[in-house]
Amino acid sequence: MCTFRCSAQAGVLRIQRKAVKPWNLSAKSPHRASTVTVEINRQPVEMLYAGPQPEYLGLDQINIRLPRDLKPGVYPMVIKISDQMSNEVLLRVQ
Repeated sequence: MCTFRCSAQAGVLRIQRKAVKPWNLSAKSPHRASTVTVEINRQPVEMLYAGPQPEYLGLDQINIRLPRDLKPGVYPMVIKISDQMSNEVLLRVQ
């Protein structure tokens, strides 16, 4: 089951997830934006923000810039925080 919620606008993908240990990105967490990476189709993408979701308590948010050369299709995506990696999810690009 995928626990990520995604939305995209103008080439930026916003990923939200429940803030659960050990991946909590709150200000008190040792996992800060510098330790978060996202890969789409096994290629790292530009990280814009990783931290608490500003409107809803208990959610983390990760904003990434989608590569300009990403063509429509379905691609594997993973999130890495420090030395832990999410399950692979499929990202559909239209």
